[in-house]
Amino acid sequence: MLNKPILISQALSSLTGALVVFVGVSWMSHSDYALFAVLNLASNMIFGFIRVVVFQPALIHYRVDKLAFTPLRYALWASFVGAVVLAGVALVLGVADITDALLLGASLVLPVGQDWLRYRCLVVGKIWRTALGEAGRALLTVFVLILAVGVSPADYQALANCACVVAVFIQLGEHVIRTRWTDFRAYRKPALLQSLDYVVGTMNSIIPMLVLGSLGGGILIGGFRLAQTIFGPLNLLFSASSTKLLADGAVRESHASDGALIASGRRLALRMSVLSGALVALGALVALLAHVEFSGVTHEALLVGVLCVGAVAVTSGWAGIHNIIMRMLGFNRQVTLGRSIVVGTAWAAFIIGYLWNGVDGSVMAGFVVSAVMYPIAFVVPARRAYRTVLGGT
Repeated sequence: MLNKPILISQALSSLTGALVVFVGVSWMSHSDYALFAVLNLASNMIFGFIRVVVFQPALIHYRVDKLAFTPLRYALWASFVGAVVLAGVALVLGVADITDALLLGASLVLPVGQDWLRYRCLVVGKIWRTALGEAGRALLTVFVLILAVGVSPADYQALANCACVVAVFIQLGEHVIRTRWTDFRAYRKPALLQSLDYVVGTMNSIIPMLVLGSLGGGILIGGFRLAQTIFGPLNLLFSASSTKLLADGAVRESHASDGALIASGRRLALRMSVLSGALVALGALVALLAHVEFSGVTHEALLVGVLCVGAVAVTSGWAGIHNIIMRMLGFNRQVTLGRSIVVGTAWAAFIIGYLWNGVDGSVMAGFVVSAVMYPIAFVVPARRAYRTVLGGT
């Protein structure tokens, strides 16, 4: 663990996110927590979109072009656009005070700045800076949350975002102003496909949660959102493993050949799928026997959320590792097509579930179908692509 800075960084990031959610659910009313949950989802969604459009494509392109750095002006423009969008979404979702919405939007600049510096550290090999930055953010978050008890849901999320300021300063020590970089146009097509993949993927889980949460009338939304937090450690394992594979494929000579990249990714996917399956089974058992309940989430909602969200975490994480390999090999269209298949079937399940049993039936059906479709839509095509690259082996 101590010699794996990417894993430590992801673990601290997940821990911080879980802390924000658990502290919030411990004192917020049902209505306030429901609003916070969708604001938290919206903030993470916009932040994630900026990552896959601006930062991640550059790192993937770095595998073949060592000038594929993301300049500061790209990060600044992305931050500005993201801030405007988040403020607007907050108002639509029910934030009554326009000042709160604007502050929430402005706070997104700090997470984006941290992520820009994080990817720069990955490229220059200063990975420990990312772990130190997350450690500083976690510590500041603890103090922020102590002072944040009782504030509005929008202000609570904004304060959590502002805690990223520590990570920005820590990672800033590794920033070098560069006068030459590869223009975004060189990798805009892969970036477009990755952005489409993210948008389509968002339609599979985050958008339905936002829509269903705004409709009200169901008791499972809070349980599913809390289950997503509980499985943060599992998601961080997949995320850290995928990030390490991405960084290794971009900068390490040992992963320079396609065969070595595929072999390493396959071994990683197998290990992670076995481990994640065991962790989900353990989580379901604990939820069943311990009868855990919170003021904002019932025991039954949590148990159903653990089972459904856990299943999606396993299959989507397994597929996600193969997606990274596929993108680094240039099979961007196949990944985006697979995502479209998952979303199409899942949305059909969301609609049928809603007609069957309202909001609760919708969220259950959508997650179950998603868990089944991830391997079909991603892992099977990946194996065909590997045979093509390796000459039929």
